[in-house]
Amino acid sequence: MKVDFYHRIELMREALLVVNSQDCWKEELCGLSVNAISRWAVASGLADESAIVVSLTRISRKLGFLATKSQLAIVDDKENVETELKADMQQLKAILMEFDSSETSLE
Repeated sequence: MKVDFYHRIELMREALLVVNSQDCWKEELCGLSVNAISRWAVASGLADESAIVVSLTRISRKLGFLATKSQLAIVDDKENVETELKADMQQLKAILMEFDSSETSLE
């Protein structure tokens, strides 16, 4: 149980680090709750339907799913969600790299 908790925390930290490593935001993303993402998006001038916000929201929901489900009831789902989370993190990194390069070319 503790291992799962620490694993979720590490995934959250990784997502925050990936986003906050970009120098183009007016403020740092402080959490992965829907409200934190929404507030950050508004402050950063991002639309709710932007790829970055959609990706972060998807990651947030999957982490929430892992946090609230009984371990015994979701063994198969848990493995699928963890695999999807890894893919979502890679997608977020790719989106941010693309976003960063488009920001650089506009300057």
